[in-house]
Amino acid sequence: MIILNILIILVKRLGNLTEQSIQLFQKNYLYEKWENYQILLEKNMLEKLDIEVSIEKLIQHYNDLNRAYEATVKARKQLEMLNPISEKGKIYLSEREEKSKISISNQQIRYMGS
Repeated sequence: MIILNILIILVKRLGNLTEQSIQLFQKNYLYEKWENYQILLEKNMLEKLDIEVSIEKLIQHYNDLNRAYEATVKARKQLEMLNPISEKGKIYLSEREEKSKISISNQQIRYMGS
């Protein structure tokens, strides 16, 4: 509607306009209108990005992940250090059980010999 009013004013002031000049005017008007919409969106509807805060959050997240990774590596090393102790513990229990069986056998032999 606004475009039509502007065209009527232009035709009255400039005289006869060709079809091509009218189309060019409409394209130009629509382009300006679109540009205004973009500015409106940027100013009012799009969230403003605070780059500094985003960078700080990324750095903090990276530091948290790095600390978690270091804790995992430390825990794995501790488990590796405990494996030999665990293996020796199993051997000890096995030998103790064997020694107990031998002791019981010796007692039985003494009992039978008496």
